[in-house]
Amino acid sequence: MQKLKIPVTLDVRKAATHDTQYEGYMMLKTLKRLTDGLTSDEGDVDVQLQTGIDEQGLAFLKGQAQVTISTVCQRCNENMTIDLQSDFAYSPVKVGFEEDEENPFPEHYEAVEINEFGEVALRELIEDELILSLPLIPKHDGQQCVAQDLSFGEIEEEIVEEKPNPFAVLQQLKRN
Repeated sequence: MQKLKIPVTLDVRKAATHDTQYEGYMMLKTLKRLTDGLTSDEGDVDVQLQTGIDEQGLAFLKGQAQVTISTVCQRCNENMTIDLQSDFAYSPVKVGFEEDEENPFPEHYEAVEINEFGEVALRELIEDELILSLPLIPKHDGQQCVAQDLSFGEIEEEIVEEKPNPFAVLQQLKRN
């Protein structure tokens, strides 16, 4: 199957009636909020999407996005790569939708707002998912990090002096 560019927007409800599946890519450099903190914006995000209608009659968008990014290790300040992967499941809702006791939203979906044309902004949605999958503090694994071998200054051996017991005087009084 040939990989194609993922559309920028998608009418999930319309695509769901046909159980549409997409397999494609997005250029990493188009995801500006994600690439702002990276050392390189080269590469592609591999994306798989599936639309459909569930047993409750809700249209859904499920998918997965994967990308390898280049960033800086916060422990040793060397370049490193991280494989990001995000699995997601959304159901489109109109702007201003509010969940309440009479109208509960299924737990296995997250709500995604549609625009005035009934479409979901896929690029922003996928970018948000990848940003959420970033590690809080990017750093190498323990053995791969250069900072593991660094030590600063010399550690002096601590001399433990035996201090007299403050209750020894009481012990003497007790014996007398």
